[in-house]
Amino acid sequence: MSAIKEINEIKNKLISLNFNVASKGFKYWITLIYEYSKKNKYTTLESVYNKIAELDNTTRNRVERNIRTASSQAKPYIREYYNYKDSRLSTKDILELIRWEVM
Repeated sequence: MSAIKEINEIKNKLISLNFNVASKGFKYWITLIYEYSKKNKYTTLESVYNKIAELDNTTRNRVERNIRTASSQAKPYIREYYNYKDSRLSTKDILELIRWEVM
């Protein structure tokens, strides 16, 4: 699958799950899912956060905060769509659920 097709698939999935498309974190989520899926290159969320921060000339903490903000309104939709019952829904959980589906 081409990179553009993969990125469009990620974007469409995030939109369907009600992620905040107006936030900077939406763009970060697309990059996070795409880059994290390249397991041979990045092994941790931290390394992907650092790469996104470097690309956007910001800090890793800002990247993480924007990612959390973009997904906060989507959590009820994510829980319902994936039938996710755990009490805590972390960024890593969301990442894995979406990545398994779109990649």
